[in-house]
Amino acid sequence: MSFAALRDRLPVLPSDGDALEPWPRVGRGGVSFSDDLTLAGGERLGVRVRITDRADGGYEIDLRDCDVDPSGRFGLLPPRALVASVLALGHALGRPVHAGWAAAIELLTLPDTFIGSDEPDDLAAVALGMGRIYDAVLGALANAWPGRVGAGSCSVGTIVELRDGDRLVLTEVLPGGEGGHPDRPGASAWAGPILPSSWPDAPTIDGLLVEGERRAGSGGVGKHGGGDGITRRYSFTRRMLACLAFDRVRNPPHGLDRAGPPRGTEVLLQRSEDERPRAVEPWSIVELPAGARLTVHTCGGAGWGFPGYGEIEWDPSEWFGSKKDS
Repeated sequence: MSFAALRDRLPVLPSDGDALEPWPRVGRGGVSFSDDLTLAGGERLGVRVRITDRADGGYEIDLRDCDVDPSGRFGLLPPRALVASVLALGHALGRPVHAGWAAAIELLTLPDTFIGSDEPDDLAAVALGMGRIYDAVLGALANAWPGRVGAGSCSVGTIVELRDGDRLVLTEVLPGGEGGHPDRPGASAWAGPILPSSWPDAPTIDGLLVEGERRAGSGGVGKHGGGDGITRRYSFTRRMLACLAFDRVRNPPHGLDRAGPPRGTEVLLQRSEDERPRAVEPWSIVELPAGARLTVHTCGGAGWGFPGYGEIEWDPSEWFGSKKDS
């Protein structure tokens, strides 16, 4: 899977913008967060981050405890990891970022882990790797500033590439859901900062019908619920090949303060009307005969805050019994 069409879509930091002064402190000796990528066959690739304050007012972001990739598929050069970290910081603070922010961050990586090693040709793997760095840094900042930062999001949903022989037919980036925030629910069909989304456009292609809608109820429950992902259906009247890059199947984003996780990613393949849909494994290449249908359900965002805060009035005697009953 090369996904060469993504080459010009991966994010870079704008060259100018407003300075952020002063930088808010992380405090409490630093904060940590762990996430992971789901590999083919269900293996996990750990993404672990620790953020501490620098004396000069910036941050040290330590990614040296991330895993070595046994498959050799994933690799992320430090500049990519730095871009993902800065984008997460901007989202946490609600500010537009620019290249000057990078000077206030000291990024620590090891070349024998998947972050800091050579970058593969598979740009979908690069995008998903950047997405999980973004998610992990945002999770650490949520631990530092729980009243300011939202719950976990699906910052890269699913990437679908369709081919007819050697000819590229379509590359789509499908959004997930944003996590709930302290002041609002998460956004549904949230494009995130890593890759621009193809949603809601439905291209017209000979031999292919593309349809979709919001995946209602896929966001996590909380005082402020997570946003929903989307459902995308591809129906084929001629043979094609699909390359599918996704995770978040068994590793959905984290809710905050007892809020719930979202529904994870699910990709289903039905080869004919007489065949039952079956689940497709992450990072698969599947053949699609005429008459097949491919359905992609992207992961939602997690909820923020215990659902009962400020919304439920209850009488303790109904739960524990009154003095008269005791």
